[in-house]
Amino acid sequence: DHWLRLVKLLRQSPAGQRRAALVLRRLADEHAHHSPDGSLCVHALNWLRLSLELDPTDRDTHLRLLRDARRAGELKQARIWLDGASQQFPGDALVLQEGVEIALAAGAYKKAADLAKQVLQADPINPRVRTLVGQSHLAHARKLIGAHKLQPARRELDEAAHWLRSAADRGQLTLLRGLAAEPAEAGDSLLRQAVAD
Repeated sequence: DHWLRLVKLLRQSPAGQRRAALVLRRLADEHAHHSPDGSLCVHALNWLRLSLELDPTDRDTHLRLLRDARRAGELKQARIWLDGASQQFPGDALVLQEGVEIALAAGAYKKAADLAKQVLQADPINPRVRTLVGQSHLAHARKLIGAHKLQPARRELDEAAHWLRSAADRGQLTLLRGLAAEPAEAGDSLLRQAVAD
């Protein structure tokens, strides 16, 4: 209560608003440390939102709110905050990467790929983004193979090939290519190769 009174006093002057935002972020941190899973309670979320109103230049707070909303499954709210963070930090690799994660969580694979390309322009060797997008294409291909839609599955696998670099990922790709091959005999050699890999 004393800290919140201090925030009320500090925010009355333009010079004190950044200090008030800092106090609110520290209060949110304390509440996160006391929760068993490290998640933010409603009060802590409100304090972080208010801190951004007072100091919208704090990128870490933007990212924290984005991650918390994504993990809680509040993807609509996450997209709203992503728009605000993108306006505040255009082209920022970490903000764009969080956008990729949100798009993947929503199943928006095309949007995720577009954002990933922007991340890779700023950070060309970002392995996390490459793997995320490649794995999302593999997941979509698995779904299509399960539904016996083999041609669209092969297109997804071709797209995944652009993103994946590790030997394990390439092995999964070969395995799925074997399952999506037509005729089935053509896939046998790919399956043998995938199992060997």
